[in-house]
Amino acid sequence: MGSSRFIPGRVKALVVLASLAAACGGESTEADSEPAKGVSEIVLIAEKTDRVAGVIPKDMRGKAKALAEKGAGTLRVFAVGRTASEVGFIDLRITRAGTDQEEHSPPLRAIGVDDRLTDLSEAIAKAQVGSIGFDLYAALQAAEDISKGGRADVTLATAVLTATVAPLDMSVLTAGDPEAAVQEVMKTDISEVDLSGVDLHPVLLTPGGSGQEPLGVASEVWREKFIVGLGQALGARVSEPVRDRERAAPWADPSAVPPIVQIEPEPTPTPDPPRVGRIDAAYFRPDEAVLIDPAAVESKAAQIAGQYLEAPAGSVMTVTGFCAKFGDNPAGARALSKRRAEVIRDLLVDAGVPPEFVRADGKGWDVKGTPGKPAQDRAQRVVVVKITAPETT
Repeated sequence: MGSSRFIPGRVKALVVLASLAAACGGESTEADSEPAKGVSEIVLIAEKTDRVAGVIPKDMRGKAKALAEKGAGTLRVFAVGRTASEVGFIDLRITRAGTDQEEHSPPLRAIGVDDRLTDLSEAIAKAQVGSIGFDLYAALQAAEDISKGGRADVTLATAVLTATVAPLDMSVLTAGDPEAAVQEVMKTDISEVDLSGVDLHPVLLTPGGSGQEPLGVASEVWREKFIVGLGQALGARVSEPVRDRERAAPWADPSAVPPIVQIEPEPTPTPDPPRVGRIDAAYFRPDEAVLIDPAAVESKAAQIAGQYLEAPAGSVMTVTGFCAKFGDNPAGARALSKRRAEVIRDLLVDAGVPPEFVRADGKGWDVKGTPGKPAQDRAQRVVVVKITAPETT
């Protein structure tokens, strides 16, 4: 295989303003990764902390191999902890051993790329990036610097949630929604970074290390929306993030960051308790579903209908007739209860309740309309109207 052509870069120390970690999205694989059409240089800006795996992400390895298949291109790498270090770059034009002729054999070309990526990994391990923190400002500034020479294709590999953004703290930012967090970050010096010349590809690394719990869904969703929103706010064209699940020991001499604190999911809204209206069976003729005082019952039904119209849209009204235990005809008692419920249902519909949201039913002696009272008590002879708000998801 030809010379590895690894060219070391210079170390660039940048002001510490932030620390970050990873996001979610699709899964990272080498086979699915390919640089955009016309791209000849790809850039990797890699978080180098004790919370992420010390390997070049699969997505970037796949892009490097895809570019090598085209016969030319370079991969430039920055490592970032408390400071940013320009590690160097590799030439992705693979030549035959001892010659300057291009290697056309796909297997040999893939081996050549792997050898050069190994050299690059060793250089990342040696890069000095400070001892504490992951500076998001430094990472984004490196992307801007690269774009000053022309539009830049940049992969940002990070675990996003490890960051602090001076004078803010990530735990404070994650207490709100990611859109609000982006607005707060844009009040800091990060807002001065110009990524209008950058195609940004976030790779969300899986955090690990001592004391680190797997990220929950809320944390994954938050960090993805945050890094995409921040990139867009700085003018970048941001692609859908991919998640890299590789687990390995961190790079040598990493910058230290604390475990990521989980973002608690929003509590499930508790539906409003049902509103209850009661119409005593004394309004009906004995053993009949005929009203004694229709005007009084219509007034009561209108009040209940008014409650429904103030309830959330889609609320359901359940009208249930009950009966006291009397005689020896439970089926007849149940049928009478239902007929009385239907009378009240019709009045409610007349008062403005949509008929498709009203249900009428009758219960027998086995179900009490007034819990705590004997089954034979006249208090069981009642029509109960419940208004239940729809469940929210």
